[in-house]
Amino acid sequence: MRPPRPVRPLLAAAAAIVVSATALAGHAATTGPVSGHDTLGGLAAGRTTAAADRQESALAREAREAREAAARRAAADAARARAVQAKAAARAAERKAVQQAAARKAAAYQAARRAAQAKAKARAVARAQAAAAAKARAARSASRAAATAAPARTSWPALNRAIAAIPGYRDGIARWHVTSRFGHYGITDANQPGAANIYISPTVPAGKLYSVAAHEYGHAVVIANYGTGYGPYTRYSSDMVRWFGGTTVTGLERAADCIALRLGATWTNYTGCGDPHWQEGARILLRGGTL
Repeated sequence: MRPPRPVRPLLAAAAAIVVSATALAGHAATTGPVSGHDTLGGLAAGRTTAAADRQESALAREAREAREAAARRAAADAARARAVQAKAAARAAERKAVQQAAARKAAAYQAARRAAQAKAKARAVARAQAAAAAKARAARSASRAAATAAPARTSWPALNRAIAAIPGYRDGIARWHVTSRFGHYGITDANQPGAANIYISPTVPAGKLYSVAAHEYGHAVVIANYGTGYGPYTRYSSDMVRWFGGTTVTGLERAADCIALRLGATWTNYTGCGDPHWQEGARILLRGGTL
């Protein structure tokens, strides 16, 4: 036995049919009679439009997803680039730090080396100064000892001490006299055979006495190297002018001054003997040579 059909659903279906019929009637009144073909075409067009809408939505979604994927890739690439740059910057900073450390180490080494060199130089200078001071003290002691035991070559003890203080004094090349008759501090005569005659004025100041004695002794050295008499005189006069320049008198006096300075004179009247060539001439003469 079938169960009775509900009344309300049937009424609802009938109402829907009535509404549809009314709508179709209204459409027919407006556009004319509606055929079955028109109804099917409208339904097909609706389905086509919906499909197109769905396709367009899918394409838009794909485009959006592609853009988002591209943006993500670009962001990832940028992040990788930043990471590479950061790594390169870190390596550069590390290299710079290493270079700076090496530079500081090299600078410290150079500074230490310069300090060591300066210290060594200072020690060498101190040793040289100490040696020079010791040598000077020894020379003064020797000079005092020589002066104390100076032979009485003249009647003037101070002159005797000055003569005794001449380094490497060559006995027998000069005869010393004290006199003021020539009007000079000192004068040397080469005309007498055997040795030069040296005349020293008693008016020579004490501070210049050794320098005057050394200068006149320089003349005696030249005479001893060449010989006494007129012939040797012309020869050594010519040699002194050729070596030291000037006139005959100037050449002889410059030679004597240069010899005196090498012997420790502190005062000269003709030259300070700053010319290395002249200094070499004095060395040759003191060694017994000729120019």
